[in-house]
Amino acid sequence: MLNYLEFTCNRTSIDMLTTKSYLLPVLILTFVAPAFNTKPAFTQTASVSCLPVDLGLLGNYAMFATTKKMSISNSDTSIGSNGTKGDVGLGPGASQNFSDGQIHGVFFVDPTSDNSKSHNVSFHGGVIEQDLSPVLSDLQSAINEASSLTPTQTFNTINDYTVIKATERINVIEVTDKIQLSGQTLTFEGAANALFVVNIAGNLALSGSSKILLAGDLTPANVLFNVAGTASQSGDSIVNGTLIVPNGKVDNASANFYGAIYAPEIALSGGAGVDGYQGMPFGMGLANSCHNASLFPD
Repeated sequence: MLNYLEFTCNRTSIDMLTTKSYLLPVLILTFVAPAFNTKPAFTQTASVSCLPVDLGLLGNYAMFATTKKMSISNSDTSIGSNGTKGDVGLGPGASQNFSDGQIHGVFFVDPTSDNSKSHNVSFHGGVIEQDLSPVLSDLQSAINEASSLTPTQTFNTINDYTVIKATERINVIEVTDKIQLSGQTLTFEGAANALFVVNIAGNLALSGSSKILLAGDLTPANVLFNVAGTASQSGDSIVNGTLIVPNGKVDNASANFYGAIYAPEIALSGGAGVDGYQGMPFGMGLANSCHNASLFPD
């Protein structure tokens, strides 16, 4: 430092030297300070400005029944080997209505929930009881954030083959009625930096061989559905993305869902699958790249 100051002094005035001696500590504090506010690697980053909706603690779960009921019958929540991306939560006041099936992750249970029903569901990550009320707080914040976004594209009813292409980095799709597919395909297309928030005023329903697919470099972590009504899947249908249903029920009978599901009541039956490993929750894995200019240009 002394050598540097002597060198600088030879090349500039004392005033300039004084200015630089104060600038350097400020720059160091600016870039080093965030290191004292780190979180576990599996926790959703809580202050990432490039994400239009921050799931907060909710992003740690592949499935979370907020306040009513979770039913699992002959179904599977498969998340590969990384349990931190596929945990399941039973929120405050909610009840468990399990029959048989698999949860490949930790089953978190709020102390005020009802987990007393006997069943044959296997928990590969064990059962942990803890206060989950903070998760509900983050859920409400995420709902408010999604609902407040200004639409970039608007549709009435989507009930036919449709491709929605990214026109912005953050694409807010407003569906003023519903999405109802009976064998058709809805495709979202964009680069790795494209994010989609889909606000649906009515219901989301897929049956038969219907699919919600992703094209380009999108993954399920790029797409979020905020559904004001209910959500249902049946047949061989497939959905990719994160699904928030603030007040209704999610009913999945034999279909496959790649991503995460959050609702007051969730029912899986008939071999339904929820994969929170291949399909990570919204923003997960993208947060660390938010300020990478090549992925998220201004």
